[in-house]
Amino acid sequence: MANKDRLNHHLFTNKYDVWCFQYKIRNGHKYKFSLKTKNVGNARKLRDQYIEEIRQFGRILEPEPEANTFGEVAQEWVDWKRTQIGEEIRDYTFKDLYLYNINKYIMPVFHAMPIKEIDFETIDKFIRNLKREDGKPMAGSTKHNIMIPFKGIIEFALIKGYIEKNPLDFVKPIKVKHKKPQPMSQDEIKRFLQHASPLYKDFFAFMFITGVRMGEAAALQWQDVNLAEGYFKVNTTFVRGNFYDPKTDSSRRQVKLNGITRDILVRQAKKTKDKGEHVFLNRDGRPLRADSVNTHHFKPTLKKAGLSENRSCRDTRGTFITNALDANETMGFVQKQVGHSSIKPIVNHYYNPIPRVEDGQKFEETLNSTRVLPDLEED
Repeated sequence: MANKDRLNHHLFTNKYDVWCFQYKIRNGHKYKFSLKTKNVGNARKLRDQYIEEIRQFGRILEPEPEANTFGEVAQEWVDWKRTQIGEEIRDYTFKDLYLYNINKYIMPVFHAMPIKEIDFETIDKFIRNLKREDGKPMAGSTKHNIMIPFKGIIEFALIKGYIEKNPLDFVKPIKVKHKKPQPMSQDEIKRFLQHASPLYKDFFAFMFITGVRMGEAAALQWQDVNLAEGYFKVNTTFVRGNFYDPKTDSSRRQVKLNGITRDILVRQAKKTKDKGEHVFLNRDGRPLRADSVNTHHFKPTLKKAGLSENRSCRDTRGTFITNALDANETMGFVQKQVGHSSIKPIVNHYYNPIPRVEDGQKFEETLNSTRVLPDLEED
């Protein structure tokens, strides 16, 4: 171990396994920068060259490498974006979309690459090689989200003059297939809840009947519940173990309780109110995490109930929207309950009519009752 330390004296690797050089000269000046290589042999040669220059001339003759690796430019971009939190971007977007995807997917591949050498073929190969952790193909929507910060970094490099052309101009757009919502009928909701774990039965019923997002329900605190007035407030969301402000301004809202959801919260108060500030808790007394609930409770319950397993917790939102509109609730009420500023996402992404035997009967009854049509019987 001692021999290895001597061999790599004045060298260290960063978290991306790229070799870096550090040296302090007598006048107090410190050198510390990336050698832009993962090869220890190349790193030692560069180290020896720099140390020899310092011994002969008291300094490194060649200028320190410019901040033009992808990793260095990415850090500049992240620092710049961080100044926009709360103004142009949300804290959730910055941490959960930008930083998460940069560190998990982008940096392991591009960190040490000189940004000028990243071409459209390299990027295209990166996109094609993206896979889920289980090795299965990654959804186009996930790839699209990963490329959002990547695109931002490349465009930042273009503006700063680190590159002359944008290699993304030659990369084909990622095809994103929007999953068709799979709402449950009222009979299917009943079957689902009959097979749900007692610990989560009221939680799932609450989701089906209110249409709130999973993170909003997980973050709901007792201080935001007003049973006397019949409403609760959405002020926070819980995503990947972190609490954030709601997704949009319209997401910060007051949700009306009906008799069923009020009874759910009354029962829930007996279970969790003395254990903490949050309404819904897991077995360990902690707020619910969407991925865990979906994998370990929602999906298995679908299977037990004999329902289509091509669903996730997100479909509870579409279930509320579809059943509420089919029950003749007004679009305005539904829009306010789910926290959308426009009806467009409700119509385009959530509402999916559930076929019923009685479909068309009301229209027929209206025609008959108003005698709109003339006598069509043959003479």
